[in-house]
Parts: sequence; C-alpha cells; structure tokens
Amino acid sequence: MYNIKKNIFFLVLLMVVSFTAVSQPSPLDQKYVDSITKLLPHYPDDSNKVNHFSRLSSMYVLKDPVLTLKYADEGAAIAEKINYPKGRISCLGQAAFTLAISGEWAKSTYKVNMAIQLAQKYLPASMVYLCNIMWINSITKEDYFGALDWVNKAKNNPAFASFDENGKWPTYMQLGTIFERLNRLDSAKYYEKIILGYQKKHGVFNPDLANNTFTVSGNIALKEKRVNDAIHNFQLANDNIGLAISYHILQRSDSTIFFAEKGLQNGYQINMPSQIQLAAKILAEEYAVSNPVLSNKYLKIYINSRDSLFSNEKLKALEFINLNEQKNKFESEK
Repeated sequence: MYNIKKNIFFLVLLMVVSFTAVSQPSPLDQKYVDSITKLLPHYPDDSNKVNHFSRLSSMYVLKDPVLTLKYADEGAAIAEKINYPKGRISCLGQAAFTLAISGEWAKSTYKVNMAIQLAQKYLPASMVYLCNIMWINSITKEDYFGALDWVNKAKNNPAFASFDENGKWPTYMQLGTIFERLNRLDSAKYYEKIILGYQKKHGVFNPDLANNTFTVSGNIALKEKRVNDAIHNFQLANDNIGLAISYHILQRSDSTIFFAEKGLQNGYQINMPSQIQLAAKILAEEYAVSNPVLSNKYLKIYINSRDSLFSNEKLKALEFINLNEQKNKFESEK
C-alpha cells in the first residue's frame, strides 16, 4: 500500500534533475561536515556559503530532518539577503521536501510557494520538483484532486519534456498512484505500463524507483481484487503495509499482524504519521474480537496520529491566509 515516506526516494532523483549542481541529496560525508561546520561561521555571506549550507542540508534529508531544516533555513536567509535566487530556491526546496515527508504539509506548502515565485523566473526546471512536493502535501491532507492538479502541472511543465526516463519516472509514478486512489484504473494502468517499462530498463540501477513501481502495481491489483498478484508485487516492493492489507483481506491473521507490526515500527522510526495510521488501523481491526484491550491501544495510536496531521487547523489558520495569497499570485502570473 502506498505510503509517502517509502516514495521519497524517487523524488531524490528528481531533485538532482531539477536543481542540478545546487541541491543534490548526497551521502553523508563526515569529513566534509566536520571541516566545513568549523569554517562556515568565518565565511562571508556569499553564494559559496549558501551552497555549502545547501549541500549540508542535502546530506541530512533522510537522516536528520532537524539539521536539514537548520542548514536549509540558514542558507535561504543568506541567499535572500545577497539576492541569490538559485541558492534560495535550493534551500527552500530542501526545507519544503523535508517538511513534506514529515507530514508538516502546511509549513512545507508555505516554503514551496515562496520557492515558486523565484523558480518561475530564475530556475524553471525546478518547478517540476516543487510540484512533486506539493503532490506529497496534497496526498498527506487527503486532497486527491489537488494532488492530481499538482502532478499534472509537473508533467505539463515545458522542462519536463527534456528529462530522460529516470527523470520522468517519479512524475509518472505519482500519476499512476493518484489515478489508482481516484479509482480511475484505466489511467492508472496506463502509467503503470510506462513505469514497469522503466523498471525493466533501469530498475537494477535505481532499486528504490523499482520498489515503488511494484507498489503502484500492487495497489492497482488490490483495487481489481487480484490479491495474490498484489502480494507478489508488495513482496517485490518490500512494502509491509501493502502485505498487511493483502493478508487482512485474505483473513490470514498471523501474517497480517506480522507485517502490520513491522510497518508500525518502521513508521515510528522514520516519523511518518501516514504509515503509523495505516498500520495501527489494521492492527486495531485485527485485534477487535480476539483482544479488545490491545485493539483499543492501536485505535488510540491511530487517532493520535491523525490528530498530528489535522488537529491544529485553527492554529494554522493565519498561515493559510498567507498560503492562499501566494497561491493566488502564482495562479495569476501563470
């Protein structure tokens, strides 16, 4: 079953395509980190310093979101101060991406909208990546038509046509996913066919993209009630939640609990509310008859996780005023 965190890896590749030398997520280079963090306080506020902050933030995207945000925000502030749009877009993108995959969709949207105003003028190719981040945010708040709108903007961006197959793969994967969510299975299968072709050609070099392709196929198979096919694809994808849902449908309780527990623990490890919700909901249903006390425990986990995404609407009202103003400006300038 689709979950956001599992699909962040295919956006890493798109990040490289969109931001090229400025904002590539990169492996942690501890020697570089130890050296540059001592030197940066003594550097002048220039584009070189911004690029170092961008690079530092990129090293922690999948490891330490607090550090990613710290470095990205520092870099963005300097870039704004010295009027370095490309660097600011990069740092805002890093921050927005990290917030999006952590379920902080409102804060992420705010940063994306700031980046969009710059990207249209100074770095048009990055619009594809920014639209893909907004797809994540829309999925998180369960706005599926909004997600479809954003991924279509990515696909229809003039820069998209120049991307190679690896660069197009993430956007087509998002299209397959959202059409499956909207039960438009003919369209979902159209994009499934494309990304399965990419998987055959490039999967060995991009295992995360390959895994997520199989997740799309698994979700489509579930919608078509081909549960055994779904299980096969979820196994290829290493998708614990998808497997738990499939075995729950088949009423194989032991397997359901095993994979749901794995999914729940992984959700906690990566701080991903959507995955925690899915796993906890499955476990609550699975234990409803055999162990009501345990079922209630998982139900509370589910409710608390939902609250982490949706219970602060009033506190975010002022933020949304700014978001809407910026979105209207973006729409008027298209």
